[in-house]
Amino acid sequence: MEKVFLLIIVLLLFAAVDVIAALVRAVSQNPFTYPYFDQNVDVTGKKNADLRGVLTAFFWTTSPGRASSGTRRTSAEKERYLETCRFRGIRRRQYGSVLDDGNGCRFTAFRRQTRYRQINYQRHPYCVNVVDQQIRCSFQTLSDRRSLLLGARMQAKEREKEMRQLDPHGGTPESVAVPR
Repeated sequence: MEKVFLLIIVLLLFAAVDVIAALVRAVSQNPFTYPYFDQNVDVTGKKNADLRGVLTAFFWTTSPGRASSGTRRTSAEKERYLETCRFRGIRRRQYGSVLDDGNGCRFTAFRRQTRYRQINYQRHPYCVNVVDQQIRCSFQTLSDRRSLLLGARMQAKEREKEMRQLDPHGGTPESVAVPR
């Protein structure tokens, strides 16, 4: 009878230690991830693909403010969670370790490669995405770059407009007679 009683106590101790270890593991694991803005571009079949050119095309279709709004919304939700959670000190440190505003935007150019696996003397193809180039930057850098590009575009439009005013018939500026 004593052996059964000792066995039950030992099993209860192991169960208690297991439950405490699970609680410690749950508290110590970091539940936060940084909400990166990822843009993946397939450059398969393009020779000497330039990711910066792809970024320039991206700026004309999407504003960085719209891209960062999801990140800001997610960050606000996490801040509200940090105000009400049980282990505030630990969770704040974990959230601080995850924050990475300097690399909030990730642009990745990848190539699709076909590889083969041999099974029973027959080749079976499968595709793998291989990273070709990657650029990481902050949303502020994206905004600055976009405003720079928009400024250059506006200057080019103004020059084109001035050229049309000089010669409304579509000639070149050299053909316009300048009075002396």
